[in-house]
Amino acid sequence: MPTTVVAPVLQPSLLERDRAAAAQSACTVQRALGTLFGVAAGLLFIVSMSSGPAPAPAQIRRAPVLRKPRSAIAATTTAAASPPPPPSLRPPPPSLRPPPPPPSLQPAAAAGVADPTCHARLHTDYMGERAPVWGLGNPGFHLKDAGECCKACQAHAAVCGQPGAQAKSWWPARPELKCGGNPGCNIWVYCPEEQCFAFDIHVHTKGECWLKQQRSPDGATNLTRPKDPHEGHTTFPAAMRKSPRKLWPWAVDAKIWAGDIPEHVPWISGVLAPADDQWRKRWCDKHGPTYGGCG
Repeated sequence: MPTTVVAPVLQPSLLERDRAAAAQSACTVQRALGTLFGVAAGLLFIVSMSSGPAPAPAQIRRAPVLRKPRSAIAATTTAAASPPPPPSLRPPPPSLRPPPPPPSLQPAAAAGVADPTCHARLHTDYMGERAPVWGLGNPGFHLKDAGECCKACQAHAAVCGQPGAQAKSWWPARPELKCGGNPGCNIWVYCPEEQCFAFDIHVHTKGECWLKQQRSPDGATNLTRPKDPHEGHTTFPAAMRKSPRKLWPWAVDAKIWAGDIPEHVPWISGVLAPADDQWRKRWCDKHGPTYGGCG
């Protein structure tokens, strides 16, 4: 019978047993940590599900698109389709349009005086040195318009300006009016309003025609620079119109003129002198239309 040999059972050494115990402990710790991580993940999932879905990211707000109304689109289309007018028909821009003339530069015809030798000027009250004929009074010397007042001045100058005319009548409609010792008229002043303001003590009414006279400083027959207390202005100063009555240049009783000083000088005046040479008008009448007009 063969002999059975039994191998000896080898026992682990003490070092191996320590290593095995340490490895088993590490595995235990890893399993515990894995369990904890799993529990934490589960809790986070539960919490996130109970609080609802996460809010969506904020959307960028866009400015609304403004759309033109159909009428504006149609107008734009029509304007784009229509060709611009030629330069000769385009109106000038506002900056190049001439302003309307002020009252002082209106033509003499606007004052009812067509005669250029009368040199009529609106809103003007020439003073002169003397008044051979007063418009004030009853009957005074009242005429229908400024043109007739200038004709009266011309008639007075033609008759009374001659030597030895003291006893002569100069106005056919009023034969009682004599020249006296007065020189001939060369300035006329007319009141075109219902009442004309003046710094004096009289109520001046419509139709008054004052015939005045002023000597020329150079001795010439024709006067070209009449005395004008307003110095070419056709309005009273704004400061004067705002001032109290007691500060006016001359006292005017409220019974004579109840209101404030008017803005414009109410009178129409003129001076007898030869008509101005109308070279500008002659040129414009002849050549102006060819080159676009004189305006």
